[in-house]
Amino acid sequence: MKIATYRSPDDVHLFVLRRAVRFGYVTRRDVLEAFDRIGTTKATLAMDYAATHWPRTLERTGKAVRLREEPEIPPEAQETQLIECLENGWLEFRHTGLREQELPVERIRWTAAAPQKSGALTEIVKAIVWQRPVRICYVGLRRGETARWRLIYPAGLERLGDQWRIVAQDLEAPGYPVRTFVLPRVFDAEASDAALPNDIVRQSGEDRLDAIPVRFDPRLTRDQREALAHELGIQDDVVSLPRRGIFEYFRRFSDEPASADAVWPVIYRIEE
Repeated sequence: MKIATYRSPDDVHLFVLRRAVRFGYVTRRDVLEAFDRIGTTKATLAMDYAATHWPRTLERTGKAVRLREEPEIPPEAQETQLIECLENGWLEFRHTGLREQELPVERIRWTAAAPQKSGALTEIVKAIVWQRPVRICYVGLRRGETARWRLIYPAGLERLGDQWRIVAQDLEAPGYPVRTFVLPRVFDAEASDAALPNDIVRQSGEDRLDAIPVRFDPRLTRDQREALAHELGIQDDVVSLPRRGIFEYFRRFSDEPASADAVWPVIYRIEE
């Protein structure tokens, strides 16, 4: 049977591929552990399929599927897929192909992600799904600001670094500009029956990229510059950033100060 006639690989076949690529081989016991309801026959067939579907990567040997010498690694099992799993918290054996004790991963969160009150996120998500306004009780970081109810027209959610934000049109501001609201700074949210203004034009949550020239601190060594260029996505002294993330990027990695009307820094370490 020619490879072109096979159906697309499913999660079990991909597990066999990733386990073999990252561990060296995969057994039926591995498949049964990762997918406890699959059964021995289907586990064996999945191993047979994977070895045939990726013949330049895998080979069937006895009771195992092994990684070939000098294999061709398909995109589904390359390092980018593993990093995606780690970043999204998909750490289960069936996702990574590696058991927890084989690849220990510690995920450290500095900040909360959700609004303070349970149920608030549900109301926000409903408003996004049904494309309707929602009221949020929100506090920003401008000097003297206190929490108040605001009427917004949300377009979606975005993740900036480790921070989750609402992208929404501010229905209380002239022209209904697109603004972002940090989710954990939302005290509460409730559905609104307010009608949308007749003159509003719905904006999407997509953000455009800007190419920004940068320069490194001259105190950095050549190796440090090379490492940081890779880490920060800098190519030929230019970094491409989503417009809404430019300020946060430079506030974190450069000496750019906080907004003049913002309270920053928000905490100080107390020396023992």
